[in-house]
Amino acid sequence: MESSKLSAIPPVPPAQRSHGADCVVKVPVQRGGSVTIPCSYDQEYVHHVKYICKGVTQVWGFCSCFIRSDSRKTDQASVSDDAIQRVFTVTLTEMDLKDSGNYWCAVEIDWGRDYEGTHYQLSVSPGTPQLYVEQQNFMGLDGGSVTVQCYYSNSGPMKWCRMGSSCVEKYFGTLHGATVALQRILDNTDRKVMIVTMSELHPGNSGWHLCSIGDLQIPVHVTVMSRSSPQSKTLPSQTTCETTSLSVESTTTNFTSHSSAVITSHGPQRFGLLLLVPKTAVLVLLCIIFAVVNSMEEPS
Repeated sequence: MESSKLSAIPPVPPAQRSHGADCVVKVPVQRGGSVTIPCSYDQEYVHHVKYICKGVTQVWGFCSCFIRSDSRKTDQASVSDDAIQRVFTVTLTEMDLKDSGNYWCAVEIDWGRDYEGTHYQLSVSPGTPQLYVEQQNFMGLDGGSVTVQCYYSNSGPMKWCRMGSSCVEKYFGTLHGATVALQRILDNTDRKVMIVTMSELHPGNSGWHLCSIGDLQIPVHVTVMSRSSPQSKTLPSQTTCETTSLSVESTTTNFTSHSSAVITSHGPQRFGLLLLVPKTAVLVLLCIIFAVVNSMEEPS
């Protein structure tokens, strides 16, 4: 995947760095799989050549360049540049264990220091990654919602972030005007899933996001389309996710309720009990009404 060309990237002052340059995005990948990583840049670099390099050392700033925006494609990598969104994306395919390492987004400067962008740490493993998504691209309608499912086996706090911007770290929050809800569940094959639901979408929510569990992240792209666009006709009205059932036994009654298990940092929260209370209250209320009606019908 790598070429022999070396590019020296001296440290760039913080004011000149692109969003995300000060944080490391740690992405796990399965051997033989593929991953797309986005690289943002500033307006002044729209017409510059962009590239990805591997092997950066933070002390000296050397890396081996293997894909450039003016070459477009190699045997294992391809690049596309969106000048409107000011993001170029690199798709790496057929990943092998030797492809693990540090990757940097960069912009070529003819008469100056190259522009240093987002730092990625890719970790390729032979088995199932500790964090993964079944697809990296999701679409929703303006005013509607989109649901992203992130599968994980590691531990740590969950986050949903807009790349280069803020994050939702609790179960509910807002992100660039959209309402975000986060859940941890078990699906019907006992996989741990973080479900992200973004609702009240608007075009400004289009862009790259990060699904994050602990110290691992996966880039995910969300596209918000107008309801009048031809592509909107192909979107399903609602995205659903099947979850496993968990038997919840009440300690004060003799019946069992079944509900989805929701996993939090404090362990399982059995929402079946929350559903149980309203049902019991309704039964009690009906019994009271029945008793009152019977008492009114009895002769005095």
